[in-house]
Amino acid sequence: MYRFKREYIIHEVFLHEGGQAAAKRLLSINEPPTALVVSVWYLAMYHLFGVRTPEEISIVSFNHVLFSLPAFSSIDINIFDLVYQVAKSIQKLQTGDTSPESIIAHHFVERLSCKSIKQD
Repeated sequence: MYRFKREYIIHEVFLHEGGQAAAKRLLSINEPPTALVVSVWYLAMYHLFGVRTPEEISIVSFNHVLFSLPAFSSIDINIFDLVYQVAKSIQKLQTGDTSPESIIAHHFVERLSCKSIKQD
């Protein structure tokens, strides 16, 4: 089982400034990560700091970031179905159904932002 370093888990405000702060913290670690799963707001930050994707860091985002260079790999969480199921669950809760559960289909879309990176 792979163990990750706790300093790799960063929670910031879901804004441009939060992404920039997270990028600075991750890149200042003695052994920065070689791959990240990020929210859309964090994507551009690594380019600002001169980190090359995917040569130095692999990045996976959520929900098809279509206009990035390189094209980012993503986890498609089917946002339209997700919103529909949330609305349906709210309706069920309002009518007394206490167990509105749903599983939303998702899949990995591999593009050009990931590659195996050897560590010394």
